[in-house]
Amino acid sequence: MSDKRNANLLATSLQLQEAADNLSNQTRALDTVRDKITKLERQRADLIESLFGGKDIQGNSLNVSLNHKFKNQKNALLKNQKEFEAALGAYSRQLTEFEETILRYNHREADDFADAISARFCSGALHRAFEGIVKRLVTEAKAELPDSDFELPEDSHDYIPFPIQKYLDALIRVDGYLSLDPDYVDPSLRYRPVAFLEMGCATGRNLLLTKLSQVLLLDRCAGFDLNDHLIAIGQAALGLDDEIFVADAFEFDYSGYDILFSYRPIRTPEVQAELEKSMVASMRQNAYLIAPMAESLDQFPELQCLNRSLDIWKKTA
Repeated sequence: MSDKRNANLLATSLQLQEAADNLSNQTRALDTVRDKITKLERQRADLIESLFGGKDIQGNSLNVSLNHKFKNQKNALLKNQKEFEAALGAYSRQLTEFEETILRYNHREADDFADAISARFCSGALHRAFEGIVKRLVTEAKAELPDSDFELPEDSHDYIPFPIQKYLDALIRVDGYLSLDPDYVDPSLRYRPVAFLEMGCATGRNLLLTKLSQVLLLDRCAGFDLNDHLIAIGQAALGLDDEIFVADAFEFDYSGYDILFSYRPIRTPEVQAELEKSMVASMRQNAYLIAPMAESLDQFPELQCLNRSLDIWKKTA
């Protein structure tokens, strides 16, 4: 909508410029005729002064010629005055239209800005509401489960929640890619339903969001984590049951999934790079990978980076 308004504003500006150019041309033409008339009036005055009291036949003939030219220029002046008035009227009308267009444009831009602010606050509110609901459910489930003796591996990150808005942005972008991807064509849907997997899902908060948002056409949705305590909490709190399970990222077979999400589970660069190598080798061809803060995905020729700001890749070979 903003592009359409910009185009309309540009068109009105060009029309105003054209009207201004026409007015300028008519002003110059009018000034030219006036200058000619002024020159003729001086010549006629000089001639009359030289002929006063005399009977110079040649002078009289010249006077008649000057009178004729003067009459023609008077007529030309009247014509140019009408054309100038018409150009001035056209310019005034175009200026009024331009000012009205500017006013409408500013009002709509202000409305769009207000809508964007409102959408941002709404997004933040929904984010907080979703996080609050998940936190409450997880806290209640955690209280009913026995304490965990799980020890986090030295090279691993503890669970770090990924920003909801950026996560949804990535899903929306992948949904757009899938709808245009010939490898995922479906005769009746935007694309064939896909299998989604999150590596290091913890309690499954992102999986719940993936399912409830309905951004993607899902065949199935799954996630795994090395921490069995977090998996148990997610199963009890979020109703994910067997959709989340305990597994080791280095030993997992990723070939059964179309979309993978991995938010930098390993803190040590060398170990993270080894994990990415294992993951890329196991992925099926044409699968998508969302991998924020990856270590070495650029080194794999079989991966094509589709969106660097959202860290979206596709295995094309």
